[in-house]
Amino acid sequence: MIISCVKILLLASAILPLEAEGFPLRNSMTVREIYDKAVKMLEENGIADAEFDAMCIAEDTIGVRPLGVNMAAEVSGEKAAEVMRLAVQRSRGYPLQYLLGEWEFYGYRFKVGEGVLIPRPETETLVDTAVRLCRSRGL
Repeated sequence: MIISCVKILLLASAILPLEAEGFPLRNSMTVREIYDKAVKMLEENGIADAEFDAMCIAEDTIGVRPLGVNMAAEVSGEKAAEVMRLAVQRSRGYPLQYLLGEWEFYGYRFKVGEGVLIPRPETETLVDTAVRLCRSRGL
């Protein structure tokens, strides 16, 4: 009984702030509606790659890749709330890669989270340079 109450409180605390921030959610929304709400929230909070970040969050949460193929598809209120919960965290500066829990590096997907360095494109360039240098020296 206590565990059920805790789950309800946690769910309510995840959804209520969204409504208070002007992002009311319905029982069912289209992919387009939830994507647009996430983009708007991210843009309003100064996230430079708002469209890309919203796409990554929505694709990961909803499970549709590429997102643009199914913009008219219905999304449950639960999935919509999860997309918006992650968008709120991202809008507060939390790294996208940590929200998703994984990120691609050098053609491989790696698990990432707090305490793990986030793979960056610049690091791939560094690896390419190191590989070329090693090969040129016969290593």
